[in-house]
Amino acid sequence: MVRETRYLWVGNLPEKITEDKITEHFKRYGKIQSVKLNPNKDGEKDISATVAFMDINSATKAHSAAENKLEGNVLETNFSETTATGYVVNRTREPEPPREVVVRAATPSTDRGRYEVPGHSRGSRYQNREG
Repeated sequence: MVRETRYLWVGNLPEKITEDKITEHFKRYGKIQSVKLNPNKDGEKDISATVAFMDINSATKAHSAAENKLEGNVLETNFSETTATGYVVNRTREPEPPREVVVRAATPSTDRGRYEVPGHSRGSRYQNREG
């Protein structure tokens, strides 16, 4: 599940929708900072937008609304997050499982009970290892 944010992705919008109409529809839930229509990706026919509310509570109200309809279309909503560049990232997939980590066991050396890790030399850590 995506954590709650003040950004709400809205899908299944009517074809000839404008940012002003989206703002008018969602302002009943709280103050809106901005609305941005998302460009369609190849093969997508659904129109979507991102609504940036001023606070999380307003976005939560809009997401939890019993029925969000705009010009006859039942709207889909989901929380989303922005990146540093301002673009919105929809977090709908589960994160990838951690990759397998190979741990090599250290072996006792003959030098005063120290251990040696395979692939590492006992020289200075500042030594040039290229040659």
